[in-house]
Amino acid sequence: GAQLFLMEKLRVDKVLTPPRLQPPSPPMPPQAPALSSVAVTHHVVATFKVNAACTPALESNIRNQMAEHSGVAINNTNVTCATVPSTRRRRLDSAEVTVTLGTTAENAGAVQTAAQSFLESDAATTGTAFGASVSEPSVSQSAVSTAIGGGAKQDPHLHFAHGGTADLRGRDGAYYNFFSAPGISLNVRTEDATFMLHGGKLTVDGSFITEAHLVAGAGACPAEAPRGRCAGIYKKWLNVSYLASELTEQNAGFTYLRGTCGSLKPFEGGIAFRRLCEDALVQSRFSSANFSARGWTFVLRGNHVYERVSGPRHRLDVSISAAEGTAARALPHGIVGQTFSSTSPRFGAKDWYPERGHFKTAAQAQGAIEGSVSMYEVASPYDTRFAFSRFDAQMRSFHLR
Repeated sequence: GAQLFLMEKLRVDKVLTPPRLQPPSPPMPPQAPALSSVAVTHHVVATFKVNAACTPALESNIRNQMAEHSGVAINNTNVTCATVPSTRRRRLDSAEVTVTLGTTAENAGAVQTAAQSFLESDAATTGTAFGASVSEPSVSQSAVSTAIGGGAKQDPHLHFAHGGTADLRGRDGAYYNFFSAPGISLNVRTEDATFMLHGGKLTVDGSFITEAHLVAGAGACPAEAPRGRCAGIYKKWLNVSYLASELTEQNAGFTYLRGTCGSLKPFEGGIAFRRLCEDALVQSRFSSANFSARGWTFVLRGNHVYERVSGPRHRLDVSISAAEGTAARALPHGIVGQTFSSTSPRFGAKDWYPERGHFKTAAQAQGAIEGSVSMYEVASPYDTRFAFSRFDAQMRSFHLR
């Protein structure tokens, strides 16, 4: 009887007790169609902040998660991360992140929606997705521009023509070829420096670019020109230098540019300077100078070495860009120049700064450049000869791949 009673009670409880309801799962962000390999015509660019310093693990996690949730192939996903050092008001480091997602015109809208939804989801804002919480997300899209560019900034952090980054220490006082193409070459000089970061908690033995030297053929020599009238296939050679050591405490100056145009009298200039050498142009505004020749533009920006302890007081940031079609015909080389010769991003060795103590930079762009950095050293400011020089080559048709 007791057994029958218990069985009947269980049957009644089962009927009368409502089932436990599970809390609803958070809605998944919409995902774009998965694209394993596409001809990229549009970029979706996501920018946001995270409450942590940049590390290889963080960048890798962001890249993987953004590719997965946006439906974009991992090889079409590039991440740039820049640490914002702590200040007195903000005790923890943070980072500003830019993610570039390569897609097609048909899928750009879906990729943008998916990326925005993911960055605004609880997984991103609470730190579950990346291991650091996301704030201030913004996502936009645009057609791929033919005006590609690369360069270097600060101590020196390299950024490449089609995505990717690396760091370069160089050798104190050495000259390196940054860019080499038919009839045009840019060398830079690196100098060691000691400076402070993180509000004085970290002492860094690093380096900066302090000089830039351009050699360029100016003007095409006519076939009927008298012998000795031209410099080879060019009318003249333009040699021009930017010397950061000539900048003043106001980060300006009147003599930081020096050069020659053929056999004409040497020139020097600075603020509001302009000199045309055949079809090559040198001009400046305050502490920024532009060298334009043979379809390439080099922008050099002088700046202070902040929190300096020893070494140079001023540095140069370098940007390189190409007119449409120029890179394909020139097939350039050099530490940065080689990244214009294919559409693949390049990722190389980087220095990861600790929060405090003493740190010496060591990265030499390994993994991002052909060969080793010593193979790009040149003997003098205007020397065009190094292992991969393209200076004496001919322009040709070349399809980027």
